[in-house]
Amino acid sequence: MQVGGRGNQRVAAFKSGLVSGVVTATDRFEQLKIPYHVLADALEMEIKVMGNSYLTTRSFRDQNKDVVMRTVRALVQGRRWAKDSKNREQVLTIYNRYLPSSDHLDRKNVEPIPLYPYTNTEDLRIFLSYLTEANPTLRSLKLSEFVDNSFLKRVEQEAGSQP
Repeated sequence: MQVGGRGNQRVAAFKSGLVSGVVTATDRFEQLKIPYHVLADALEMEIKVMGNSYLTTRSFRDQNKDVVMRTVRALVQGRRWAKDSKNREQVLTIYNRYLPSSDHLDRKNVEPIPLYPYTNTEDLRIFLSYLTEANPTLRSLKLSEFVDNSFLKRVEQEAGSQP
């Protein structure tokens, strides 16, 4: 059975006994003190996870290119800082402040975060293919009209040209 909804709905379905397993993050289970067994860990298995993209409307992007560019620079700088081993304790402190159940977090949760979170259109196409049965219009979607990695490319080029 496919369990729709977000994490809270998935945890509720699991807790009710309606389903015996769900694909979700463990933090909600820990917050609600619901016993669970991890069947597979996507990080350990090096499975790509969709959800690494930043979104805006096309009109906002077109009318505010400078704001988008500065935002992308800030996001990359934040990722660079978080991945720097000398900031490990601060990173964990920040995670724990905003995700109180994350005391189990360690470096393995930060390392897989790519410095430049490009949206891979082929990965996105594969991900969307799982949804086409429920929404057939997704089959004809032109992903190149929705994905714009140009801001990230520019930030990466800027970083490459710095000493």
